[in-house]
Amino acid sequence: MIHFQISSMKAYHLKQVVQLEELIKQPQKSSDNYEIKSNRHRAFLNWRNQDKSLSKVIEVNNEIIAFYHLLLDPTLVQSFYFNEFLVNIRHSYLAQISIKQNFQNQGVGKFLLEDIYKESTLHNKEKVILEVNSNTKAFIFYKNQNFKELESQVFMSKNLI
Repeated sequence: MIHFQISSMKAYHLKQVVQLEELIKQPQKSSDNYEIKSNRHRAFLNWRNQDKSLSKVIEVNNEIIAFYHLLLDPTLVQSFYFNEFLVNIRHSYLAQISIKQNFQNQGVGKFLLEDIYKESTLHNKEKVILEVNSNTKAFIFYKNQNFKELESQVFMSKNLI
């Protein structure tokens, strides 16, 4: 069994965090370049310094194998979600969680969630909310962790070309 050690994300972690994100989202072929992705993660670090978010990493042999971004400030949530139902001062919002594929199904996700629950409770939050696509392994994972579906928001699109 692998021993996981979690720590606060630092600026020097950004390169590995972006690389991990690219590995995981590769099938989606994100058009965001490295600088855009790095700046997005840097924003979470800045919010952390203002007690508005938490960002943590798990490293094994100096390699980041997982990370998460947790929003604690409901005003930040409004920039991600447009539905007022989701914005509540007593909720934390899991903005992103990523685990390197060869470390999935080894307890890393559960370990991260336990830390998220602990940190949310320490910040007087009563609920953790996240967004997940319903036809993914992640959806099944969260259901198995007793997350409940909220009927609050549906994303839709229409191709114009």
